[in-house]
Amino acid sequence: MRRPVAALAAVLLTILSPARAAVAQTRPHIIQGRVTSDSGAAISAADVFVTIAPSAEIVSGKTDATGNYHISIANATGEYILNVSALGYRNFRQRVTIKPGDSVAVVNAKLAANVQQVAAVRVQAQRPRPPRSFGTETGTPGTDGTNKTIDGVVNALPPELAGNIDAMAGLVPGLSLTAGGFSAFGLGADANMKTLNGMNFSGDAVPRDMNTGTRFVSSPWDPTRGGFSGALASTTVNRGTNISVRRGRVTLDAPMLQVGDPIAARLARSSPISSSAARALARSRSTNTSTTSATRRR
Repeated sequence: MRRPVAALAAVLLTILSPARAAVAQTRPHIIQGRVTSDSGAAISAADVFVTIAPSAEIVSGKTDATGNYHISIANATGEYILNVSALGYRNFRQRVTIKPGDSVAVVNAKLAANVQQVAAVRVQAQRPRPPRSFGTETGTPGTDGTNKTIDGVVNALPPELAGNIDAMAGLVPGLSLTAGGFSAFGLGADANMKTLNGMNFSGDAVPRDMNTGTRFVSSPWDPTRGGFSGALASTTVNRGTNISVRRGRVTLDAPMLQVGDPIAARLARSSPISSSAARALARSRSTNTSTTSATRRR
């Protein structure tokens, strides 16, 4: 009776042993440890990669603030390759084998410093040169400080001189007004030249309501432009647009609204016409009327 029972127990052990080995083999493996530098300082945020052999599956992780890492491998095979890398250090690589019956392997990695030397970088740039002005543009002036565009500043000139080229020159630093016109470099007005849209212009003024731009150029950069030793007054008529524009101008000259000092009051009229002057003007008008009537009768 005892022999059959012993035989049955032996059969059961033979059947259950592979199952226990399979259960033990499928238990997850853990690879853990600490990553430090060659001086013993903990390296945080280091990359930890475990490659499972022979499937080449990769399980990754990072070290914590103290340099410790913990990698859990679900598909345990027992053969692994551990790679640890961090910025500024050489990579660490080691083969890890976990024998049957064990599930934890402790691997402490010590990384040596690896200072990367970058080749010298040379940056070369060319300094931009300011644009040279030819005196015909109506935008930003060029490199010549005496190039001045008359932009029609409000009240810069009185209404009757708004289109006078010589009066505009009086607003430009370095140019002075003389009896014959404006002067540059102490030269006479005959040393200057005036152009309108690039052609010689012999006039002294342009209509004040015309859409023009005037620039005074004393040293043009264009070698093809010449004919003057003083300054060039270049007037350009601005191009039109599809928007219709009309200008209106009202000039008020009311002496009673003018304010001046006592000296200006003696030299200029500062009050309306007096009553005596008005009577004299009325007498002259009546005399002219009577003379005209006598002529008609004859």
